[in-house]
Amino acid sequence: MIPDESYALKSVDIHLREIGQIETSELVKIKSITSLICKFLGWESVELLSALPNLETVRIHIKEEFEKTYSKALCSLLNTCSESGVITCQNWNIEFKKSENILGQNKRIKTMIIAGREKNSDVFEAFGYRDLITIEELDVSECTGITIKDILKVAEVQPITKLRISLTNTNDIESLSNITELKELTICDSEEGSLIKLFDQLATKTSPSLQYLEIKSENLSSEELVLISRIRSLKKFNLYESQQLEDCESLMELANSNIEELTLSLPEFSLQQLFSAFATKTSAKLQHLKFKGGLSRSVIMIEELEELSKIQSLRSLQGTCCCDDISHLRNFKHFVKLDLKLLSVTSEVLQCLANLENLESLALFFNEYKNYIQILLIDEYVNNNTENDYNDYNDYKYNDHIDDNDNDVDVQHVLNDLKNIKKLTLSVSIGVNLTNVYQAFGRKSVKLTHLTTTIRCVEELNEITRIKSLRNLNIFFSRIGKNMTSISELSELESLQITVVYWEIANIRDSILSFLKCCKNLDRLLINTCWVCDLYNIFQRDIHSILKSVRDPTHQGPLTVILNNEVIDRLYNLHRKENIEEILINKKRLLCFENAYLKVFTLDFHNW
Repeated sequence: MIPDESYALKSVDIHLREIGQIETSELVKIKSITSLICKFLGWESVELLSALPNLETVRIHIKEEFEKTYSKALCSLLNTCSESGVITCQNWNIEFKKSENILGQNKRIKTMIIAGREKNSDVFEAFGYRDLITIEELDVSECTGITIKDILKVAEVQPITKLRISLTNTNDIESLSNITELKELTICDSEEGSLIKLFDQLATKTSPSLQYLEIKSENLSSEELVLISRIRSLKKFNLYESQQLEDCESLMELANSNIEELTLSLPEFSLQQLFSAFATKTSAKLQHLKFKGGLSRSVIMIEELEELSKIQSLRSLQGTCCCDDISHLRNFKHFVKLDLKLLSVTSEVLQCLANLENLESLALFFNEYKNYIQILLIDEYVNNNTENDYNDYNDYKYNDHIDDNDNDVDVQHVLNDLKNIKKLTLSVSIGVNLTNVYQAFGRKSVKLTHLTTTIRCVEELNEITRIKSLRNLNIFFSRIGKNMTSISELSELESLQITVVYWEIANIRDSILSFLKCCKNLDRLLINTCWVCDLYNIFQRDIHSILKSVRDPTHQGPLTVILNNEVIDRLYNLHRKENIEEILINKKRLLCFENAYLKVFTLDFHNW
């Protein structure tokens, strides 16, 4: 291939067969390449990729096994690639993401994930050269054959601040306490008592650096929990099910700790004693408490909720509860955030919630078959809960736990009383019309900035476009098609996500193009549908010319357009708000086009 400086090829995908050194030497003459998907015969070809000055992302497979002699080739690729990548070979898988560029310095590797079943440590020795690469976060939880010494080979020369491990061999575990810059530690599996030496070392340090600890094991002993509570620097603690939460000494030590944020998986026994221990300590530091549905149960019990309301230091609570008795909710006025999924709702409950002046995030679930509504007080709820949590909600909802005797709930009145709402999620069944709700927000709201909802008719969309404070909009719609032109009135939007059934793709074309002409501040556009190739073919002819006429590249970066090839078939998934930056890193993507005005990605969810 003859190199041509005017040749603007950005993305290359060669995965039908492996290529060798001669072909690679010709490939790297195309200096414009930013995204590369390829299979190589050997590591010598990989070393040639350093000749690509604009390379941002890679997804490559090397047929040859990795050995120590290929360390230079690996580190060279990590330095050359400026954003993220996945590198696989016969014996190791490596995934990395780089941090933002600071003051013109080379980008550090923000996150490095290493997976493999090899017992040799060649790949760890490759990362033991700080002058070649710099690693901040290391995840080796999928490496089954490594030892503490292997990890220390990297940690002794790299500024590791975040470490994720899973160890069957805990010999020298206490040595991890000597990683001077370590702030976050996740241990995915351990035997009971095997971590005592590590926690003892951390507890006795006068100025430890560890601030976050996550234990994904049910085998934590009472002694280990006590020692964890004595780590002076520890601010956040994430614990899976542990029977030691019934031990009185452990509970008092935990209440005496400096922990400010606690995440628990709900065990089968009551946590009333734990919360009582925190409530009786006037010096308790706990500010944020989050519950994850455990194997035993997923709902906070009434007696637990009563004790929670007495913890004066607590400002944020997230979990699921069946609140037949609302008296405890009245005691939550000192809370800044209430992220509660309530499984039993009455008018009295709604009015009680409306009186909580600190409420900023709300989600409503409507059902046409029973005239009730489900309230979820959330802040980033859809970012922090799993599909299993949603299944728990559905199972509970349809087992006669819903109070359907209260058929006169005035939804619009309640929304009018929620004066400080900034984020709103509305999920409705077919047949429920929310036009009046959107109309109320359009008349009065100056704070609502985030809206996630399902739109069933044009009238609903028209009222949404009158909420001028909106900056982020995430909508799913059907049977609207060409009638969504009013969305152009939201000229101040910064982020728009649309989920559309595939037969509506052609119908939304004119509406989207019209919107782009009016919305000059838009940074991101995400479209969820299937058959994204059809969507890209529809858009590519016109979208660039529109942006060129309305955007100034000297003051604005390119508009990021993400075409998400995903079939969404559950109500929960329709309203799942994903961080777009994480989408671009964590999912297989292909950069289709890029210039000063536009950057288009497609996301591929099939096996590569």
